[in-house]
Amino acid sequence: MAEIAFEDQCTVSNASYPLAEDLEAILWEAYRGRRET
Repeated sequence: MAEIAFEDQCTVSNASYPLAEDLEAILWEAYRGRRET
């Protein structure tokens, strides 16, 4: 899923360019219900 998000056209228009590893971490945190404060 992270690779698909990384290849999405909208990802490059983001203010900060995320790495695939960053997207994977975000997806895992969303799955586990974690929130950063």
